[in-house]
Amino acid sequence: MTDLSQRKCSVCHNASGNRELEAAEMMFGTRDKFTYLECASCGCLELLNPPADLSRYYPRNYYSMAKGKVDLWLRYLLCPSITRYWLGRVSPIGYLLGRNRRRLPVLDWLERHGIRRGSSLLDVGSGAGGLLFFLRGLGFNRLVGVDPFIASDLRFPGGITILKRQLGEVEGSFDYVVFNHSFEHMEAPLEVLKHVRSLIAPGGRLIISTPIAATFAWREYGVDWVQLDAPRHLFIPSVEGLKILAGQAGLHVTDVVFNSTEFQFWGSEQYRAGIPLTDKRSYRRSPRDSIFTPAQIAVFTQRADELNKSADGDTASFYLEASRT
Repeated sequence: MTDLSQRKCSVCHNASGNRELEAAEMMFGTRDKFTYLECASCGCLELLNPPADLSRYYPRNYYSMAKGKVDLWLRYLLCPSITRYWLGRVSPIGYLLGRNRRRLPVLDWLERHGIRRGSSLLDVGSGAGGLLFFLRGLGFNRLVGVDPFIASDLRFPGGITILKRQLGEVEGSFDYVVFNHSFEHMEAPLEVLKHVRSLIAPGGRLIISTPIAATFAWREYGVDWVQLDAPRHLFIPSVEGLKILAGQAGLHVTDVVFNSTEFQFWGSEQYRAGIPLTDKRSYRRSPRDSIFTPAQIAVFTQRADELNKSADGDTASFYLEASRT
């Protein structure tokens, strides 16, 4: 269902030609209905009717699927290989991973902006700490995560602390603040960015990896776009929209790197066919039992690469710095 709306976009304040669209929860297949506003000017998407209790849509298995600890084989095999490659030493595995950075955008973060192992880093929306454990395997030891939906505070040997609290309750100063597919889960994105600016140490940076509105997957699939993820994704920016928000918060975008994958195709095609992400027929659960052939997945992968090259993939990493005043 699509209706014209007179509601203003919360980013650019446009009120002309905006659309309201009804989307269903499809990760777990509850099919509960939610309404999003699409701005006709900047292209951002925002949820108009978030549920009173969002925690209902973050069940315990959400983190095991989306943000759990990195598998042991990844921690102990890949991390040393990546470290050797990162330090300029011979490492075939590290070399191969370094060439396929859309799979591990963190590798791009490390090289592109010189994140060093002595840097302090805050991971916003860290879940159980998957990214933090990965970074710990690379030698980082000043790592903090924050997530309101974990059961309690978590502290691990080797410099990892994960706090059960809202971002607004976090104090301190960090060389890097990272939103690894968590920014889209935040209410009041402008206030979020303003608070984050106060947490960035002098010379520090903010990195936001997020789905991107107004890209091919949204135009093609609409409310069946897998990255819409109603109702967990409260706000999905366009490139233009995030740049507007950054300026309003005293930040500026220095770089945008598109890193979408074939997920935008097979996930959206599944939703279009009525198959939830956690269904036994889902490609995520069982490629063999899914509706896709290996040849189709290969085509999806190639198309994702092409969209990234044309700045039209459905996910990207934004690099931001504090604006000079």
